[in-house]
Amino acid sequence: MVIGSGGVEAALELFAVTAWSLWRRRKKIRVEELATPLDKIPSEAQHYLHEFKSFNAAPMMSKPQRCIKWKPLVADCFKTNFDGAVFADTGEASIGVVVRNSKGEVMASLLEKIPNPSSTVLLELLAARRVALFMSEVGLDNSILEGDSDVIVNALNKGDLFNTTLGYLLKDALSFVSSLPSSSFSHTLR
Repeated sequence: MVIGSGGVEAALELFAVTAWSLWRRRKKIRVEELATPLDKIPSEAQHYLHEFKSFNAAPMMSKPQRCIKWKPLVADCFKTNFDGAVFADTGEASIGVVVRNSKGEVMASLLEKIPNPSSTVLLELLAARRVALFMSEVGLDNSILEGDSDVIVNALNKGDLFNTTLGYLLKDALSFVSSLPSSSFSHTLR
């Protein structure tokens, strides 16, 4: 079998994901969880690889500018914006959170440096997890949690990433949010 130069890279990627799937299967069997049957591992590996590539593809299409007008919140409600940032020159990343009341006044904020994650999707998910934890720490439980990653906000609202490698972080973030009496995730444009 002859594989072109691009094919070698794709074959290595598939091999790595297949090896990870086998390791994950073995781990699940060891802790007596339901594991993928061996004959399903190749198709599962291809599915994960395809899903990973689709989440990490960064299309650079310009979108028409929309005029967004800020609307005040109802009393006793908060708007919490969260985001992640990567600093390429230092190899670091950070998570930022700002909580505002219905008058637009800052009620709480957080800036936390973290090790640089492997992807922007992971960084945004870590930021979503941290904002949910932060809201419970400061006791502001009636909030709209706004992030600018539509992939992550949709995943949090619909549970789309449960079957991926990021599923455990998604479940963790949702467990923090479910402990708050009234909070929801919303997508906002940058």
